[in-house]
Amino acid sequence: SSQSDEIIGGVFSHKEYPGAIHMFPPIDDNKIGIRLILEELGIKNKSTENPPSWIGQIQIPGLSEIKEQIDSENFKIEESQKTISQLTDNQIKIKEYGKLLYADSDDLEEIVLQSCKELGLVNVRSGREGNVEDMLFDLSTSDYDICVVEVKSSENNMKLEHVRQTLHWKLDYEENHKPKGLLVANIYRKNEYPTNISQRESFKDFEDFCKKYDICIIPTTVIFNLICKKLEGKKIDAKELALLISKTTGTLTDVSSAIKK
Repeated sequence: SSQSDEIIGGVFSHKEYPGAIHMFPPIDDNKIGIRLILEELGIKNKSTENPPSWIGQIQIPGLSEIKEQIDSENFKIEESQKTISQLTDNQIKIKEYGKLLYADSDDLEEIVLQSCKELGLVNVRSGREGNVEDMLFDLSTSDYDICVVEVKSSENNMKLEHVRQTLHWKLDYEENHKPKGLLVANIYRKNEYPTNISQRESFKDFEDFCKKYDICIIPTTVIFNLICKKLEGKKIDAKELALLISKTTGTLTDVSSAIKK
């Protein structure tokens, strides 16, 4: 109770368990509740009279200048918040590209799709509705009009069945198109990068198969490095990159001709 013997709450506890429950009765008037609490704390509540309505019309020197300064600072805060929000969005977007080095399944497929768009490949899209894995982009060479993309990852080396899947998608499009098969592969994805880059970019066991069925393999490390070059301010020649893919049967790691100053 308060010093005036008014009940302001109760405490319930149990000797075998720590903690307590504090119960306060409902108070219709907030002022009464505040007065009771302040009184219990030994603080006297000084009552103040509300100012009359006309006092706001009185011009007190210095107030308008202070208001202008406050408005100016609030504007700066709002602009800073907008800038911070934009920078945060960019930070999140750039960090996403790190998934090219470790991601699996849908996460990898989505960042490969986004990366191909960022690098300027033409008309990057999902081949079938709801299936990002079967990805396409346009080619404009005498031999090919589209590139059919398979995206795969592995904690170890690639398997032949993954390369065969690329051939399967490629054959699906041969009736109406001149397709090029591309396997984007993220192997040894849990191993530290870049210390194992040579291992991540080695597909020697599948070179013969790729040459026989006209399939290009591009490691995700190569795409990651292209993205990094673009973020550094270098220009990526998308036409040259597409030409390199269309000309390659086997592993494509040297894309330096697509990087311009």
